[in-house]
Amino acid sequence: LFRSDQTMAQLQAQKAFTMEILRHKDVMDQLVASADEIMSSCTEEEKHSIKDKLGSLVTRYDTVCHLNAERSLQLERAQSLVSQFWETYEELCPWLTDTEHVIAQLPPPALEYETLKEQQEEIRQLRELIAEHKPHIDKMNKTGPQLLELSPREGFSIQEKYVAADALFSQIKEDVKKL
Repeated sequence: LFRSDQTMAQLQAQKAFTMEILRHKDVMDQLVASADEIMSSCTEEEKHSIKDKLGSLVTRYDTVCHLNAERSLQLERAQSLVSQFWETYEELCPWLTDTEHVIAQLPPPALEYETLKEQQEEIRQLRELIAEHKPHIDKMNKTGPQLLELSPREGFSIQEKYVAADALFSQIKEDVKKL
C-alpha cells in the first residue's frame, strides 16, 4: 500500500470496481421499478417473499456501494499521503546524511581570527539549512503517522523511516547547537 505505484494500482482497480457497481445500478433501479408490476400477478405469500428478497437485495447493494465509497476515499487519501511522504523523504534523506558527514568532519575551533570567522559562517549556514529543512521533517512527521493509521501492518516500515529521520534531524540540531 505504501509505494506510490502500488497505491495507484489499487486505486485504479477500485475505480474499475466502482464502474462495475454503477453498471449494476440500472439493473437495480429497473428491478425496484418493476416490482409492483411483477407482484400484481402474485399471491400474497409470493408478494411477501419478493418484497423480502428485494429489500434484502437493495440493502446489500447499498452496503456494497457504501463500502466501495469508503474504500475509494481511503485509497485516494493514501495516494495523496504516500506521494507527499516519499517526495519529502527522498528530498530530506540525502541532506540529512550529507549534513551528518559535514558536521562529523568539522575541525575544532580555530585560534586564528579569520579561520574562526569562516568556521562561524559555516555554522551559521548550517543553522539556516536546519531551519529550511524543519518543514520537511514536520511534513514527514505529519504524513507518516497518518499512513500508519491507514494501515498499521504496512505503515510500520514508514514509521521506522520517519522516526529515524526525525532522530537524525534532532541529533544534527543538537550537534550544531554545541558548535
